[in-house]
Amino acid sequence: MADITVIATAAISGSVGILAALVGAYASTHVAKLETLRRTQEYLQTRRSERQATYQAALDLMGDWGWRTGDSSFDVVREFTIPFVRCANRVRVYGSPASIAAVDKIQSGFSKLNAVQSEAESEAAYAEIAIGHDDLVIAARADVGPRPEDELADVPFQKGAGPRT
Repeated sequence: MADITVIATAAISGSVGILAALVGAYASTHVAKLETLRRTQEYLQTRRSERQATYQAALDLMGDWGWRTGDSSFDVVREFTIPFVRCANRVRVYGSPASIAAVDKIQSGFSKLNAVQSEAESEAAYAEIAIGHDDLVIAARADVGPRPEDELADVPFQKGAGPRT
């Protein structure tokens, strides 16, 4: 009987040790998975923030161009074209497919604007730029804009870059 008690005690002690090791291994694995998930989410948020900054820079430049067209002190090459092409290139590398298509439309409109021969061509070029601008706002909002967890009120608003005068 004493032998059985010793064996049972040893078996229970061994089982507790194995169980403790398994619980420890599970906990370590769980913590590692959570840390990996946290780092992945942090990485995704960083990339989202970078795309957001790129979109905002491009949209700010479009706004400046719209307001300052015709201003004799506005150096369109230095203050708009060069910075916008840089932003457009960043959108092409980091942006969503819809934002890339929008930038294509904007740049196509500017290309047409540079080659206009008539008032009709000028109006068509400006219209293409405006559509691309709207498309870029919509694409940027879809990519980096509000999320359901932001719990913003759902209200009607004009899609795109907003009203134009």
